Amino acid sequence: MLPLHDSIIVPLKHKEQAEQIYRQAFYDQLGVWPMMKVKSK
Repeated sequence: MLPLHDSIIVPLKHKEQAEQIYRQAFYDQLGVWPMMKVKSK
């Protein structure tokens, strides 16, 4: 995973797993679920 400002870059095959991990980590730290946009090239 490569962080880029408020974004992360992962291989497309890991998109779902990365999204789940990111959402859970955000919630664990801040107590709210993030609003996310997922872009695929």
